[in-house]
Amino acid sequence: MDIKQVFEVGRTYSWAELGAVFGFKPNYLSAAGGMIPRTSHGVLILITHPEGGKSFDYEDYWEGADLIHTGRGQKGDQVLTGPNGDVANNRLSLLIFENVGTRQLRFLGSAKCTASWPARGPDVDGRDRVIYRFRLQFETSPAKSTEGQSNAPQSRRRPERSPRHFDPS
Repeated sequence: MDIKQVFEVGRTYSWAELGAVFGFKPNYLSAAGGMIPRTSHGVLILITHPEGGKSFDYEDYWEGADLIHTGRGQKGDQVLTGPNGDVANNRLSLLIFENVGTRQLRFLGSAKCTASWPARGPDVDGRDRVIYRFRLQFETSPAKSTEGQSNAPQSRRRPERSPRHFDPS
């Protein structure tokens, strides 16, 4: 059975439902991060937060129908090995989910990486570092909830994470 056919584009799945399909405990997703290899199923689960994640904003964003997804790794330079290399080289089927609430992920669809490139961005400590961006092109139209938003990553930052004007007084 093709695992990609198990999921319905636009449908929201609980962590428990995903755990049942992929063979992990639901709480695993709280520690696993945004790139979860399930090699026994031939897939890499990618979780995006175009509105910014709770603990760290990778600054994923939409460019037309393509999702620009940032690589794995919160500290120091990212590298194109492990799951980042899997995405860049399409070694596993990419299943894209979007966080839509507590323990809830909406299935956006299956995608292929059509380009990858190094960029600069802050790590979890605010230090500048090398990050990798991946252009993900969907097999069918993605179920986006972020229609109409600006594509610029900086415009998506939450106000408390945006730079403030310096007041010398």
